[in-house]
Amino acid sequence: RITGPEVRGFYPTDAFEDAVFDGRYAYIAEGYRGLAVLDLEDPEFPILVSRCRDVFAFGVDLIPGERESTFAVVSDVQGINIVEIHIPSWLK
Repeated sequence: RITGPEVRGFYPTDAFEDAVFDGRYAYIAEGYRGLAVLDLEDPEFPILVSRCRDVFAFGVDLIPGERESTFAVVSDVQGINIVEIHIPSWLK
């Protein structure tokens, strides 16, 4: 019996602007906090695995394609940034 949505995990942020998901990872635009990458392998316990503080991130999307690295398009107050995402090799 379905009773409705239920909170199963939590990531504390006071600056959420946008998010995009790619399988195991969530890419979170957090305004003044930059771009955060969360590992959602266990959705009940999201883990921050990477962060780019060089942007004031309003929006985020991923660049599709087969590559060794993941690239995100991040909008900030000055324009559009292409950010290469680095995730520690021990998480892959």
